[in-house]
Amino acid sequence: MTSPTPASSEPTERWYRACGVRIRSELELPGLAPARRTTDPDVTVRWGPVEAPERWPASGVAAWPSPEADVISWAGRAKLRLSASEMVVESDREPFARQCVVGPGLGVVLHRRGRLVLHGSAVEVAGRAVVLLGQKGAGKSTTAAALLARGHRLLTDDLVVIDLDGAGQPQCALGPIQMKLWPASAEALGLGAEVQPFVEGLDKGVWFGARPSPRPVPVAAVCSLTWGETLDLSPLAGARAFGAVFEHVYAPRFLGAEAGGRLIAPTARLCASAQVLRLARPPQLAELDRAVDQLEEDVARRTQHAAP
Repeated sequence: MTSPTPASSEPTERWYRACGVRIRSELELPGLAPARRTTDPDVTVRWGPVEAPERWPASGVAAWPSPEADVISWAGRAKLRLSASEMVVESDREPFARQCVVGPGLGVVLHRRGRLVLHGSAVEVAGRAVVLLGQKGAGKSTTAAALLARGHRLLTDDLVVIDLDGAGQPQCALGPIQMKLWPASAEALGLGAEVQPFVEGLDKGVWFGARPSPRPVPVAAVCSLTWGETLDLSPLAGARAFGAVFEHVYAPRFLGAEAGGRLIAPTARLCASAQVLRLARPPQLAELDRAVDQLEEDVARRTQHAAP
């Protein structure tokens, strides 16, 4: 049985802003941008007991969706109860719990608040957002970090929240400002000394040194990353474009396929408003610069055509 609150900790109120919501938290969340205290948070994060409708599994990730709140467990190491306005956290491993809150926890809360959340990274290039999607290990954060090394700004890593409320171009919100990088990627990008340990048992590290974008920006392109024998950047259209984006909507990863039902229309709108691309590259990190060259050229061309 885990303790609801680490024994050495006393609850302390901290304030953050991410993905368009104001967060009051008893946990320190270094992956989120600090914010001023207000009287009316959108989301509260607190320590407390979390119960599930059945026995906790001893391994893997388990979830129990319900209309009132979703419960997620990571092998009992961290348990979250998630509603649209609150995260309750039970864990005696605070570093691990932080990552669960900043990633899946926030992603599910935003889903419950009606937002389109994608699992990926986004970088501001020439005043527009380039959203990077792909399966685990496809190089989303590595490609984003390579763009940052050229002077571009980070919009978000892990959670990409698209604002479709306005009548104009979809906007990419400012999200988590930490980046998770594999050791080889960190070394290749010259960031090895700046990457901190992630959590026990995982090889990835966390980099907090990215220069964040100061504001949300319109989405220029959504790029699906994959591996290939040769470098190829090509547009996708119709069902192929929709499928390349929809497979990375965030909530179904934890709550099951039914959670994606109401995200079909928002995903279709995003695909109709922004170019969807497929970027295939050989896995060697030496090919990364050429891939980033093509992305920069593509966005520059689209930005030029969009200018009045």
